[in-house]
Amino acid sequence: MVVLAASVPLCRAAAVDPHFVQDRLAVGLWVDPPSEQQTDARFAELADANFTFLIGNFGATTPAAVSNQIRLCEKHGLKTIVSTAGLPPERLPNDPACWGYCLGDEPGPGAFPDLRKSVDALRQARPGKLAYINLLPNYAPAWALGTSNYSEHLARFLREVRPDVLSMDHYPMFSPEADGREGYCQNLEAMRQQSLAGGVPFWNFFNTMPYGPHTDPTEGQLRWQIYASLAHGAKDLACELHIPVLCVASLNRSCDTEYRLPRLSDLRGSGTIEEEADVVMLLHREAARHVGDQDWLDCHPEEVRTATLLVAKNDGCPGGAVKFTFLPESGRFVNYAPGL
Repeated sequence: MVVLAASVPLCRAAAVDPHFVQDRLAVGLWVDPPSEQQTDARFAELADANFTFLIGNFGATTPAAVSNQIRLCEKHGLKTIVSTAGLPPERLPNDPACWGYCLGDEPGPGAFPDLRKSVDALRQARPGKLAYINLLPNYAPAWALGTSNYSEHLARFLREVRPDVLSMDHYPMFSPEADGREGYCQNLEAMRQQSLAGGVPFWNFFNTMPYGPHTDPTEGQLRWQIYASLAHGAKDLACELHIPVLCVASLNRSCDTEYRLPRLSDLRGSGTIEEEADVVMLLHREAARHVGDQDWLDCHPEEVRTATLLVAKNDGCPGGAVKFTFLPESGRFVNYAPGL
């Protein structure tokens, strides 16, 4: 299963606008379950896993199957981007749970003119619904992209097709022999730049399962994909909704083996967060290093309930450290109160 994360658009369209307007942060899956598994229990499982939508043009490919998929999504609070099932635009479903329609996957530039016609026809017949098209990643060959410059491929797609969402699937390799992380970040950066230029959100996929030469990703590799994507899109989300976006990352063990306070370089697999974040705070409890060392705990009773929040990065402002009192019986941090 491959998970798709979607960012929120930079501006909101008027109610009469025929364009699709994304109004939520979305987490979906490609592909939908096989037709025989499109059951109430299966869709309840998807909702319980916190998916918010699915790209449903593989398991449900007939009008009856699409209707059943929409019914299940409506029941379980999901959205779906459905197969057109060979129907003309004016006969496509228009239910609230239907977010849009799949028009193409990884088209070359030769298909752009016809896709523009399909997008325009859908906007006229089903205003507000998404005409979904997924693009090639930046490691596709130049003959498939129509150019050796990936950003130009994206710009041409935006210019000629005029989509409401910019979407691509890039699955990085995670092995010493083939480390694809740099190319993944370059792809995200190109998507972000072109989505800002075009005024549309961008979507990207996460590799969550083995296939072909791709290994089964570890938890750390999954987190890295999430962190990298958030780092390239979370600032836009924060500006749009006027809220802070918090991203929790783990640290490596260097600070413990070297017996020192944590620092920015200890962020595990999160260099993009360090680079993009306005503020980075590191939480440290000295007593956590001495779990099981009763002699040390007896000699430092105050440290058992003391935690330090280190402001390692504070964009344009000084950093520093703030002490808190830790309540181990409840796992809470409160204002520092010696002796509490």
